[in-house]
Amino acid sequence: SIHDIKLLLLRFADLQSFSEDTGGGGRESNIRLIPYEMHTILYVLTTTRQIEREEKLLQNFLGRPDLLINEAFEVDGPFFLTILSLIIMKPNDWEKNRLIFLQKLLVTTHIRSVNSPNDRTKIASKALKPFATYKTTLVFFGLVNAFFIHMLNSRFDATLTTPYNQQLAQFLRGNDSFIMDACTKILKHFEQDLLQSQTFETLFNALELSQLSEQWIQDAINALP
Repeated sequence: SIHDIKLLLLRFADLQSFSEDTGGGGRESNIRLIPYEMHTILYVLTTTRQIEREEKLLQNFLGRPDLLINEAFEVDGPFFLTILSLIIMKPNDWEKNRLIFLQKLLVTTHIRSVNSPNDRTKIASKALKPFATYKTTLVFFGLVNAFFIHMLNSRFDATLTTPYNQQLAQFLRGNDSFIMDACTKILKHFEQDLLQSQTFETLFNALELSQLSEQWIQDAINALP
């Protein structure tokens, strides 16, 4: 399920054991599970005709400029929706909207660090926390972004009239070798670039988002009620 991929990538980002969710295995075997899980989810969404509903869910999320405090504690909140984008969003649409996802993920993390799930009316503190508070979230975003860059970008043909969900399903079914190579590149990026970053600046550089800064995060937090 979408929640399974979300939890798996959060385990990667937080350097947790995989034993609880997938029965063990190393990083390589677990990163290679994700394309297969994507294909299963896509099959379910397509056969149950839920694609349009999920697309509207993403559109509504992206159309709201500010995150509501309540959303930070919802099961189907920003982390869930970021994984949903990996299943149904075209790579060029991800490119256009990825900063919205990143901003809302970081604001969600900040809210959870200062408020309890029972306090959803006003933010307890708008002071930016240390980098370590947000690193897992930044790495999680970086992994999703890497799947778009290394696995999906070069395989999407915008000139085709075939619906994207059908294009993606066909790609995931018939390109095992390419997908495994892409997973190797994603894992290398995770280990050598994302995990090694110890400051906002170095992680933003690893994401090729060097135009961003701590102030960008602070401004988003300041917009909270």
